[in-house]
Parts: sequence; structure tokens; C-alpha cells
Amino acid sequence: MLQRFIKHINNMIGLLMVLATFSHCDGKHKRNVDEKVILSTPITAEMIQLASDTRRSTLLRALQLLQDDSMHAVKNSNSTDIVQLYSDALQQAISLGHLPIIQALLYHQINISTLAQNRFSPLHYAVFQKNEAVFQLLINQDHININLRDAQGNTPLHSAVLKGCFNMVEILLLREEVDVNSVNNSGSTVLHLATSRGNVKTIKRLLSCLALDINIQDIEDQSPLHLAIDWGDIAILDALLVRKDFQLNLRDNKGHTPLHLAVLKGDGEKVTRLLQESEIDVNIQDNHGNTPLHLATKKGYWSITAALRDRGAKLSLKNKEGKIPAQMAPNFKNYSRYN
Repeated sequence: MLQRFIKHINNMIGLLMVLATFSHCDGKHKRNVDEKVILSTPITAEMIQLASDTRRSTLLRALQLLQDDSMHAVKNSNSTDIVQLYSDALQQAISLGHLPIIQALLYHQINISTLAQNRFSPLHYAVFQKNEAVFQLLINQDHININLRDAQGNTPLHSAVLKGCFNMVEILLLREEVDVNSVNNSGSTVLHLATSRGNVKTIKRLLSCLALDINIQDIEDQSPLHLAIDWGDIAILDALLVRKDFQLNLRDNKGHTPLHLAVLKGDGEKVTRLLQESEIDVNIQDNHGNTPLHLATKKGYWSITAALRDRGAKLSLKNKEGKIPAQMAPNFKNYSRYN
């Protein structure tokens, strides 16, 4: 009977955490004073047995230590080994998806803004598990750093975008402290990632954030607009161009603007869409001195060539080889024919 009672209590605790509510103020999520209540959750024999049965040795050790720590010597220790042990244990609890165990660890004031040995925070790991109940439980704790970066430089927001977890993206974007312009080790923002994965819904939600810098360039000097040309379909490009503060003529590390890339791909639809923007400069030269017209002529994309000329592409600009666009034509024989 006692075990059944304990199990019932644990289940009720888990249910309460899943049903935790959020308040909204000016479009931002804020915790109510009464909302932040860490329930007293005892470490039970059932929890310890579950950790043992599922071969989560780090979690097992942490639970045993906390259960036996009547003097709080372990819980209050700042030892690096102890802090790391608890961080790893919390991650193992998250992998189980067992809310009462997670709540018990949180009740014992486990640091939730510490990276585990695999260099992920508990919040990152909840995203990887796509466990919204655990995610909401963690994000609702005091002192959580929602901008903590993992070994790849990704914040939980990066991870949520990568995993396609839109609800988690939404929850994070409602937090005042979220850094929507954080870049990972590749220099990518969350908008870069959403664009490269073709997620229109996430892109539109991100673009609604006024704090979002849409012109950040990654380590290859590519903006999200460059990626939309390389990876996305026309719907991605259309979604991005709703924002009128894009710098349309940014050059990547090869000197290519988004227009250069669209021409190189022979994508007439994207070329046409870009040429509709009044700020587009059709005569920018890349690192080899080639304009989009040079590239279109070289590839024999005659419809694109015509569109560029109609938009004001110069016929006389020379690249670093001293060639004008006409001289790039595949069947160019006699320059006088093109005068």
C-alpha cells in the first residue's frame, strides 16, 4: 500500500508540472510569483530502482548520494566533480523522461545551467528528446540560462530550430532574455538554420521578432538570403523578402551576392524575384570580377541574360581576365559580332 501511495504522489507531481501555466505580458513570457514553486519531492526507492534497472549509473549514484545526504554536505558542495555528477545525472533523468525524478533533482537545487560531459545543458537535452513537458519544467526554473551554448555554439533556440520543435521555439521567443542573434561556431543564427532547413513557419515567426538582425553573415560571409538561394525554394525567398530591411547586395567570401548565386544555379524564378527589389545592384562584381551577367552569359542562360540586361546590367564591365560579359559566351568566336 505504501508503495502504491508513493507512486500515486509521484504521478500527481508529474501531472502538476505538465500543467504548469504561463503568463504573458507585452508578448513576453514571465513567471508569476506563485508559479515558481519547487515541490518537495522525496527520492524514493522506486526512483533508485528505475535508475538501476535502466542502467543509468550516474543518475543512480546521484540519487543515492542525495538520499543519504542528511547533513546536506553533498548537495551544497561546490566541488567540480559533484557539480558535474549532478549535471550528468539530470541529463540521464531527462533521457528517461521521468518527471518526478527530474523534479526531485531540481528540488535538491541541482544547477541546471551547467553543461554535462557531452557539453549539452539540460535544456538542450530536453529539446533533443522533443519532450515538451520536461522542457517546460526546466525553463520555468529560476536562474536558468536559456542562452547557454553547447560545444557547437548552439543555444537551446538553435537546437529547437534544428529539431523542428516549433512549440519550443515559440516558448523561447516569448522570453525577454532570449538572444535571437546568437551565433554558433559556424557563425549561424537561428534564421540561418531555419532558412537552410526550409522551415517557412519558423522563418515567419522569427522574422516577427523586431530584435532579430536579419543581415548577420556566417563564417562564409553568407546571410540567410544567400542560404535561401542555395537551399530553399521560392516560398523561402518570398518569406524572407517580406522584411524590407534585408541588405540585398551583401557579398559572401567568394564575392557573390544572392543574385550571383541565383544566376549560378540557373534559377530564373529566383532571379526574377530578386530583380523585383529596387535595391538590387545587378553590376556588383565577385572576387573574379564577374557580374551576374558574366555568369549568366558563361552558362548560356539566355533568358536570365535578357532579364539582367533589361534591369540595367552593364555590357562593358570587364572581369579580372579582362573579359566583358559577351566574351564569356560558350560559343564566342569573334568579338566583333557582339559590338
